[in-house]
Amino acid sequence: TYGAQFVASSSVESQFIFHDSKFVSAKRLRQQNFCKILDFKITRLFVWLLPFFMRKDAAFIFDFDGTLADSLPAICKALVKTYENFGLVSPGIDEFISRFGATEYGILKSLNPDKGDAMYDEFMRQYALLTDAMAPRPFDGVVEMLGALKKSGIRMALVTGKSLASTYYALGKYNLDTYFDYVGVGGDTGSVKTLRISTAIKRWEISPDNVYYVGDSPMDVDDAKRAGVHAISAAWAGGRFSKEIVGKNPEMIFGDIKTFKLWLAEKFGVNF
Repeated sequence: TYGAQFVASSSVESQFIFHDSKFVSAKRLRQQNFCKILDFKITRLFVWLLPFFMRKDAAFIFDFDGTLADSLPAICKALVKTYENFGLVSPGIDEFISRFGATEYGILKSLNPDKGDAMYDEFMRQYALLTDAMAPRPFDGVVEMLGALKKSGIRMALVTGKSLASTYYALGKYNLDTYFDYVGVGGDTGSVKTLRISTAIKRWEISPDNVYYVGDSPMDVDDAKRAGVHAISAAWAGGRFSKEIVGKNPEMIFGDIKTFKLWLAEKFGVNF
């Protein structure tokens, strides 16, 4: 029968075996089987080692608000509250969001040149209060994700449009200040994320093609592409910018952190 093995000679070295519908020498068959086993073991070893080679030069750069924590609503409300406390009429949340790219200080200063400094101090006070109430912790899964990436030897940076003070306040509050090799903050007159991404790449001395920028806004996709890195969209903040992001054509869009972690495990061998 097909695949059965029958001895056709009593001599060990001259022994022939009926295998796969034909007679072959036992020595030849042993050599073939050894090669198959060796090839299988080499393949398994390659599959096991592949993630280590893939992640050797990989690096991730994260946005903050809407990516690591659902802190954008607290920022918007803090801006509105700042206007109220100064007895001013707020231009509205949509106006604030349209000016994101600049820091919170830059937004207040551009709208209120004479009072910008004092208003920013009030904003920081309101931001701390409202963060405690509205976004007391990072997104579920963020701390585990950052810890697993760090343990895997994958480099990480933070590039955000936030001001220096609000960035370090948030990092300290959420205990995220130990994960990043580099922290790049925003510019007062507009987005400088492309520049900050490029700075991180130069520090790491790696190819932009090995770098992934993860952000939640359409502007993040533009900034990543201008820097020549992979644009990954984090749409796990309730899909706040989903329609606009799709139009920007990022490399990948993740609707939740769980799916993002599965991708990290599959592509880079990150162990969760």
